[in-house]
Amino acid sequence: MRNTEVSNTNSIYQILDCYEFFRNGGDELRKTILDLAKHHKRQHARKKTLYRAWEKPDGVFFVGSGSIRVFVEGQSGRNVTLYHVQPGELCPINLRAVMSGGVSLASADFSGEFSVATVSLAGYKKLINRHHEFRAFIIESVTARFEDVIRQIADVTTRTVDYRISQFLVQATKGDDRRSWLKVTNDDIAIEIGASRESVNRKLRALQGVGIVELGRGQIRLLQREKLQRMKASSGN
Repeated sequence: MRNTEVSNTNSIYQILDCYEFFRNGGDELRKTILDLAKHHKRQHARKKTLYRAWEKPDGVFFVGSGSIRVFVEGQSGRNVTLYHVQPGELCPINLRAVMSGGVSLASADFSGEFSVATVSLAGYKKLINRHHEFRAFIIESVTARFEDVIRQIADVTTRTVDYRISQFLVQATKGDDRRSWLKVTNDDIAIEIGASRESVNRKLRALQGVGIVELGRGQIRLLQREKLQRMKASSGN
């Protein structure tokens, strides 16, 4: 039993060590959150539900590995990605639900080997009241996420599908000089940019026709980044 407790504490430490407030905070802050946090680990999955809209979350979550996609769903089944939560980042929608004692206003799924530590509402209040490093982290995180959501809404409502696909491909392959394959389906892209699968299919086939991308089964390779960036700039709104 003792070995299990030590292992769990080590796992929580590894998760929280992804967070700047934890690494740079004092010993008292680290001890407090280590005592409060619970560790949850889910097995590897390409995409699996973390929680659905109108469900109550277990607590404020801190991501140690994997990637969370937060999105809203329409009655037609079409959904729009609001933002992604990576290790070391916070989800304001999750935070809002925990603080209000209510339900989540959006859904979330995860991919990859996923691990998360959670802190209850009582634990969150203890941290925010006693530790200024934690308060600063919350304020900065919420502000950054608010900007992300506004930017995403602006893109979906004012940018063309051509622009959004080009933007997605440029960002998803950033820093890739070897032109390696990006494992992503047309459905994945449609969900990310808030477009129909049919419009994404047409655009990708057109890009392949002019030699900008190469399409494979469930994967894409960007061949001419500079040309795609020029097309993105010219497509504008």
